[in-house]
Amino acid sequence: MNVEKGTKSEKAPIAPAKSLQVIGAGYGRTGTNSLKEALVTLGYSHCYHMEDIFLHKRGHENLWLNVSEGNPDWDTIFEGCKAAVDFPASNYYKELAEHYPESKVILTTRDFDKWHTSTYDTIYQHGDPPFPQIITWKLFPFLNRFNKMTNACIWDRKDGKFFDGHFLDKEACRKTFEDHLADVKKSIPADRLLCWDVKQGWEPLCKFLDKPVPKEPFPHSQLTDGPTMKKMSQVFAVVGVVILVAFPVTIPVLSLLWAVDALFLNKTPKTKAG
Repeated sequence: MNVEKGTKSEKAPIAPAKSLQVIGAGYGRTGTNSLKEALVTLGYSHCYHMEDIFLHKRGHENLWLNVSEGNPDWDTIFEGCKAAVDFPASNYYKELAEHYPESKVILTTRDFDKWHTSTYDTIYQHGDPPFPQIITWKLFPFLNRFNKMTNACIWDRKDGKFFDGHFLDKEACRKTFEDHLADVKKSIPADRLLCWDVKQGWEPLCKFLDKPVPKEPFPHSQLTDGPTMKKMSQVFAVVGVVILVAFPVTIPVLSLLWAVDALFLNKTPKTKAG
């Protein structure tokens, strides 16, 4: 796939500090974590990423479920952020570009076959976990909500866009992948868009963002890789088996867990207006 950059007709204005200045339109596993680290190095912090939902921002899975139902609260989700990359934000790049009209958009690209294999080996298995991992995902409250969110916003999005439940149909998935690239290029003005492969490094990225090239090497990183995700799956499988075998014993523990979650943990952040 050829990587290209739109011809800049004029310098885009700088976005206000309290709004997103950079939006990543590339799917997860196209170098989004490397892009996140690069943007932070260039001063765009905090950079929102799927990692935030899973590890750092309590209740954001509920905000994204609201997005999937057509009720987005972008300013609450991205409060304090200067950039957003990776799933699920990339699936809503068009809405974000409209909401933050002075932002710039970066479309990370990758060979489809390599992307599909990488995605299947890592993040997809937690969107559609097999037995007995599914027991763990369904019975632990946060994991259950997170699973619902990823399916609603990514894997099973039912609005005629994105994977629509056919990720495992490789050719149908290829069409979705290629249609997404074409849609981004068609929807975002050329002077506002950079089509970029992480292999290109700092130069085109810094030129597009009007930033000096850092002295340090470009960050080629992977937040999740196959071996790490496999170990996580094994842990979830063991937990699932223990729950299944010792279910009468684990009922009180799971009941307490759900009660604590309902009372203290499952809190949707207040809206900017609220």
